[in-house]
Amino acid sequence: MTGRVYSIGALATSPGRSQFFIRMVPVRIAIDKLDPRVIPDLSAYVDVITGQEENTLQVPTGAVTEENGKPFVFVKSGDGFEKRAVTTGLRSHTQIAIREGLRAGEEVRVN
Repeated sequence: MTGRVYSIGALATSPGRSQFFIRMVPVRIAIDKLDPRVIPDLSAYVDVITGQEENTLQVPTGAVTEENGKPFVFVKSGDGFEKRAVTTGLRSHTQIAIREGLRAGEEVRVN
């Protein structure tokens, strides 16, 4: 279903035993097209997309390191790892988009 956000709560709370960076914020969504399965006072979980990049790889944030303000990753090469410069995009607390410098299927070291 699609909809639009029409109300966002003022406080974020921790949902118990989850990761430190996960917070719950009450958000009210106006559904664009009603579905007969949706009943009044129904609670749900949704993903709110705040940004999106097409055709990029994603790596864990712990895989990207910066040196002199330039991002790089260590890519598996033979018995070790080689340092490789990358161009990054959008990031969250868990993932970073890699625009250039890495190919699908390559293994990266996570610090």
